[in-house]
Amino acid sequence: MLNLKETNFKNIGIKNPIDNIMHRSNMTVLEERRLIPTVIIDSIIRPFLVSRQPPYMNLPEYSGIEELREEPLEVIITSAHYKSYEWYGEIKRFLKEMADGDPDIKAIFLDYKIVTHHGIKTKKQMAKEKRDFDPITFLMEYGNIPYGSSSLSYYRLGLFNRAIKRSWRPITDEAFVTTKSPHFPYGKNPYDIEKLPNESRIVSIDVGMRSGRDNTIVTCARLLPNVTKGWETDVVYMESYNGKRTEEQTLKIKRIFEEFKGDIIVLDLLNAGISIFDGLSAVTQDEDRGEEYPAYTVMNSPQVDDVLYDELMERTKAQEYIPCIFPIRATADLNARIAIKFKERMRNKLIRYLVDDNTEEDFLIKSGNKDILDQDDTGIRAHLLQAHLQTTLFINESISLEMAMVGGKLKLVKPEGARQDRYTCVSYLNYYVSLMDIDLLKDRSNIGDEEAFLSVARFF
Repeated sequence: MLNLKETNFKNIGIKNPIDNIMHRSNMTVLEERRLIPTVIIDSIIRPFLVSRQPPYMNLPEYSGIEELREEPLEVIITSAHYKSYEWYGEIKRFLKEMADGDPDIKAIFLDYKIVTHHGIKTKKQMAKEKRDFDPITFLMEYGNIPYGSSSLSYYRLGLFNRAIKRSWRPITDEAFVTTKSPHFPYGKNPYDIEKLPNESRIVSIDVGMRSGRDNTIVTCARLLPNVTKGWETDVVYMESYNGKRTEEQTLKIKRIFEEFKGDIIVLDLLNAGISIFDGLSAVTQDEDRGEEYPAYTVMNSPQVDDVLYDELMERTKAQEYIPCIFPIRATADLNARIAIKFKERMRNKLIRYLVDDNTEEDFLIKSGNKDILDQDDTGIRAHLLQAHLQTTLFINESISLEMAMVGGKLKLVKPEGARQDRYTCVSYLNYYVSLMDIDLLKDRSNIGDEEAFLSVARFF
């Protein structure tokens, strides 16, 4: 701890700040307040805020007149955010003090209606931007309305543990070309994460085909066994794309699955999902990278219905294949179980997600990452942060889902115009992991700790 009174500032080449208090701040601007921890503001920034000492106050006729002293100024600028974050309580306190008549507090709110009213943006432009945003993000960013879950929301924001800074990312085409070798058949990926001996990896797919309407979501998760709770699940990557043909989607999925060293693909078979299964069940040529990816097919598992298993095996095109696809053909009953299991595993703190993009960018800068500062490659920043943005969109989708009871069964209802494809992708992945939990915990109850660990290592 630095003691200002006892420090010899001359020896370190600066004046004592107590003797020259004018080097402190008379006005502080907190830009994007919601991103600044309150402890930093209260313990570091606000203590440096002092009253300005104009020279005339040293004249005898003005000395000691308190009414002439200038109050220090603090300007807070922020976009709206979730109500559960610490900035929201402070803003509510300021507004209450202003409503109670405090003359020193002023507030101004700038939403999309003000922007269009003054011609800064056109109504057509705003309509396009609203279409591209999910409803919650638009509400906060453009409507200036902090968001909190409604009383009917099935998932609360506090369930989503955003703690992962080290996200996995697929290799770029440039890195693939320049680093491919016998030691790195898929290229040397600087953002790869080494797979641990007892680790399992899952890739989940929710398929969309219609351009402009449906997104295909790809989610990657690392699983590590906890023999007292279940499989601890880190969702380390997520991407979306829109309007691609079956062949293009199949290639992208196989690239990610092979690079990620995946063990299982969880695939939603409804709608276009069956077409993607057909593509995955054939050998795929990657002409751009000069690679050939093997065929995948349905896994032989007690959790896969025999009729569905036989149907998918008949559709499998290749003679040699890897049985790694866990198919889901959802019904109302199954969707209810999936929703319940998702909430249950988050409550048990078995799932972690990526931090938001601002936190990740700050982490990369502080850790000396050169790519995030590369001004010549405009795409690298998006490559590094897009999974974090996708995670935010996924959480927004999830907390906007409202609970309803239909025929005695739980049903999740999305807001009008909203998507839930990211939620579907992650919740289906979690459902498969919940089935793995049963085997893991059953093994733990029947055998000793050492044998349980070895059994987990042999799960795949």
